[in-house]
Amino acid sequence: HSSQFSFVIINLEGKYEYVNGLFQKRFAHLGEDLIGMDSIESIAPEDKNVCDEAIEKLFSDPKGIIQVKLRKPEKDKKHFFWTMWEFSFLHHPNGKNIGIQCIGYDITESEKASIETITMRQRFESLAENISEGYCQCDNEGKIVKLNSIGAQMLGVEASKAIGHNLCEDILHIKSD
Repeated sequence: HSSQFSFVIINLEGKYEYVNGLFQKRFAHLGEDLIGMDSIESIAPEDKNVCDEAIEKLFSDPKGIIQVKLRKPEKDKKHFFWTMWEFSFLHHPNGKNIGIQCIGYDITESEKASIETITMRQRFESLAENISEGYCQCDNEGKIVKLNSIGAQMLGVEASKAIGHNLCEDILHIKSD
């Protein structure tokens, strides 16, 4: 029993043979009893290929552990949970593969934060490019990492060619002592 990790066993036909309590509770909206259900039904349609590729990798490396990020549908089926999984074969004592054991956990909050960070960065970059003032951002060593078109005009350079150059030494020709 786990309050953080889902544990499932999928047979070689892709159907659930075992699901732990956490998985059953989280995905009860998919069916009262998930045992025997095709496991692909619990994956966002857009991630089916990702899952298929992970299974192919597992078959090419039967003793390996394959990590895969999958979206799982929420009850409203409009939203989804982001989950991270490890797939590995479950072996019979005679060495034959009898199923796939999957251990997963919810990464929804970190994925949402990552998407929000990317969105905010894109908004900032768009704003910095479109403001009427010059904008130049340098790293700790004085190298230009961002330069909008107005800033490039003010410095008399092409923005794309100035990136990576030291603002003081290479652009303004100010030598440090």
